Amino acid sequence: MGGFMGYYLAMAFNCKSLLFNPALSQRSVLQKIPENLKPKAQTNYQLVLGWEDTIVPAKDTMTFIKQNGFSNVNYAIELVPNLAHRIPVEVFKEKAECFFKE
Repeated sequence: MGGFMGYYLAMAFNCKSLLFNPALSQRSVLQKIPENLKPKAQTNYQLVLGWEDTIVPAKDTMTFIKQNGFSNVNYAIELVPNLAHRIPVEVFKEKAECFFKE
């Protein structure tokens, strides 16, 4: 649920975020999200989605963004073909280094 939490924290604090397979469209635990929570300004999300993820399917996340995205939010979505739900350390390091260089 880290990606889910990161998504809404970035929204609340108006900061950039790097999210790996965030569970935005479905959650195993009920979450109460404040109805008035909206991005304050130009919020930037970088999402890394595993095409092989069967726990949080990339297609579901992209549908959620399409249906629930905000016009003042930038989404950079990267689909990684052979990536499942667990993120190998090498992939995490590579994506985090790129994120912090920008």
